[in-house]
Amino acid sequence: MKFICKCLLVMSFFIFYACTSDGTDTIIVPSMPSATISTAAIPDSIQEKMENYIPIYEGTTPPNIEGSYVISPVKLVYAAADDNPPSAFTDLYIRFSNQNTATNRAVYDEKQGTAMAHSDSVLIIGSGNQFSAYFVSTGTSYGIYVKTTTVISGTVTASGISGLRYAFVMADKGADPKDSVVAVGTFRVFKDNDGLAANAVWPTALLLKGGGASALSGKFRSFMSKEASR
Repeated sequence: MKFICKCLLVMSFFIFYACTSDGTDTIIVPSMPSATISTAAIPDSIQEKMENYIPIYEGTTPPNIEGSYVISPVKLVYAAADDNPPSAFTDLYIRFSNQNTATNRAVYDEKQGTAMAHSDSVLIIGSGNQFSAYFVSTGTSYGIYVKTTTVISGTVTASGISGLRYAFVMADKGADPKDSVVAVGTFRVFKDNDGLAANAVWPTALLLKGGGASALSGKFRSFMSKEASR
């Protein structure tokens, strides 16, 4: 099957591609603007649980979210009971660019410590000044197919993004007879602990500060593997 890849995440444990398919398999993202997060990206049953920790703003008229922002300090809001997250995180920079108001898509970049992520096709929903943006990554972990989704929600202000929440969820996985990868629906949610992800100058390089962990590094993403999280 041929894939048209939209996103590449390079991490210490895995390489992920967020793709759409021109075959008969699952279409990961909708082709037209939608008012809700696609159930192909996150099933409704998982979205309902996530909404206890991250707002999902719906609508087809999201605000202009172009710009660079820094999430500082990064605070963990929720992790599953059997998860083992780090206790401190370094600052996370995010950037939205080339927003298309006809398709409600944008280009997205992240930098945290020495880790980076990029997507050419982030989907944006919402209305007024409130938005939720998301992208999907697919790949393998310990030889098991996994599909993960990142969601960022908040309210755009002149100073940055107020009330920002950032979530990473295991949306689907393949056969896992040894139960090596965490269950579908496992997720973490973070926030900017001072309530505002402030406007920022996009850094050309980053170094880890104060020994904090990176939410993008293999150490964080590897929570998908039960072995790695022990």
